Amino acid sequence: MITVSEFSKKDICEFFDYNPSKVFVTHLAPEDIYRPLDKQEVETILKQKFGIVFPYILYVGGFSPRKNLTRLIKAYNMIKRKIDNIHLVIPGKFSRSFEEVKNLVIDLGLCECVHFISYVDVELMPYLYNGAILFVYPSLYEGFGLPPLEAMACKVPTIASNTTSLPEVLKDAAVFVNPYSAEDIGEKILFILHNETFRKELSEKGYKLAKNYSWEKTISSTLAIYQQIFALKS
Repeated sequence: MITVSEFSKKDICEFFDYNPSKVFVTHLAPEDIYRPLDKQEVETILKQKFGIVFPYILYVGGFSPRKNLTRLIKAYNMIKRKIDNIHLVIPGKFSRSFEEVKNLVIDLGLCECVHFISYVDVELMPYLYNGAILFVYPSLYEGFGLPPLEAMACKVPTIASNTTSLPEVLKDAAVFVNPYSAEDIGEKILFILHNETFRKELSEKGYKLAKNYSWEKTISSTLAIYQQIFALKS
């Protein structure tokens, strides 16, 4: 069996009582389209396509309850009182769970500053990442966690949960938060927004980390696993 992280391997072995020696790990990687882009071009395209207002915090990852968007909205509501001109952009297909998130935005009076985009063509996703001042990923459970790496590949400073696979994948290149605490998420967002020097350092660190992940490495690792298995069988 091949899986995408050591965390997933541990989960598989514990849940299915599976032999760890038969489970191998090969990491995923961001596609090549995720890279730094010209900021003026990014701003122009995002205003034309989506009418986006700058500056904005970005979340990418869908509306499933495990993605923890309600706490992100509550955290954003906290910082909105202290940084008035910051917006929050959330792209993704409007699933059943979307209604709960939308209703929370309405109840908190955030409709003017939280922007939902129902569908974004893949080729436009790098522009959304590049336009963000900060990427926040408060997920409760991930087997790998690709969106933070996509953000990092675009040189966007990143906040992520301190749970499941995310610390393994993102190492020291993200600011980690307790995903069960809206207060912690909000405080870390404020800290990064108020510290431009740290924000730049974090974006460089994330960009360097993202370069360590590639599909070429995934292919090479996968082939090596097959060769190891074939050698044992022969």
